[in-house]
Amino acid sequence: MWTVAPRVAVSSTMRPTGERTIRSTVASTTETTVETKTRPPAGARAREDDRERWHAGVRVDGDAAASAAAPRDWRESFSRATFIRANGGRFKVYSRGSFDDDLDGDEFETRAVLFMLHGCPYTALTWAPTVEEIARRAAEDGTSVAASVDAIAMDLRGHGESDGGLGDDRGDNGATFDPDVMALDAFETLGAFLTRSKRRVVVIGHSMGGAIAVRCAALIENANRESSSSYPAELAGLVLVDIVEGSALSALPAMGVLVDSRPSEFATLEDAMRWSSSRGGGTTNTRSASVSLPSQLRKVVAADGSSKYVWITDLRATAPFWTSWYRGLSGKFLAVKAPKLLLLAGNDRLDTELTIAQMQGRFQMTVCKAGHCVQEDDPDAVATTLENFVSRYVSRKRPTPPPFM
Repeated sequence: MWTVAPRVAVSSTMRPTGERTIRSTVASTTETTVETKTRPPAGARAREDDRERWHAGVRVDGDAAASAAAPRDWRESFSRATFIRANGGRFKVYSRGSFDDDLDGDEFETRAVLFMLHGCPYTALTWAPTVEEIARRAAEDGTSVAASVDAIAMDLRGHGESDGGLGDDRGDNGATFDPDVMALDAFETLGAFLTRSKRRVVVIGHSMGGAIAVRCAALIENANRESSSSYPAELAGLVLVDIVEGSALSALPAMGVLVDSRPSEFATLEDAMRWSSSRGGGTTNTRSASVSLPSQLRKVVAADGSSKYVWITDLRATAPFWTSWYRGLSGKFLAVKAPKLLLLAGNDRLDTELTIAQMQGRFQMTVCKAGHCVQEDDPDAVATTLENFVSRYVSRKRPTPPPFM
């Protein structure tokens, strides 16, 4: 969930060099689709150029922050946006990659899907900078691990452009932010989106999205244990980004104060950008905020013609569910059979259960020097971490592997 990001410069680590049906209580159908042919520029670039590309967006103050973070289009990162009906709701899904063709046996072994779930109150576009970086690397080197992965990110219910199916999707209905309901949303949305070949999927969740990810991963594993299941995905891995049960639960008493200190509205998008950059608004990187932050706001026009921007997700409405998001998270994470990665920001402490499991080698852990929203603060480092994970645990016939950190 949202926390104040530290006002520090960020750093990254070394980057790499390469007819199904879903059993559902509610029919899932694809609605509108938008596609684009844009792609990141190709060409060899030095490591320092890569760092400067993202770190040019590291926080600056005042008017410079607003001008540096003019809103960017999602098409710079994803190639397609569509709406999927699943679990009684309607969910916005962004994707990039090969989803319209059947994969043969060799491609199935080597090509994975990254299924990305955001935290609260972010949207799918919090993953846009990381997807953009992976796509750029794939364009530069067709034999890289980056070139062997596809990406899907969805707006969870009550966030972005998605509409939940149980009452008011903004949180007035008590079941709206229930993690089990949201996990079923993700499970059915993924199943409805993958309409061609069965795919190997790495489920990735940031903060609240991590609570959804572990439950979604368990649903996928359970579906594949059933011989009669036609679910079109096989769980290849699980990645949690900056969420640990013990740390999250201990931070909850202070969350009310942080939520109350957040502005409820902005006169302009520029004001929102300025707040994000200079007042600890969630990410330390203005370039990332320029694609992520606008998707968290909606414009409200009054009768007199005046307008303002307000948050799509009411954080106060999510408060009754905070404990349910994180209680028992460590056990659920460790119960997943697929390879697992815990990507942390800073020096978060592992709880006892995770500490013992790490000593037993039951999951991989990586630490990045960034704020809570790691994928926005340092998408270069997150892209490298995901490539390393895919190369080591997912690609059974590996393309050119990246150097491990």
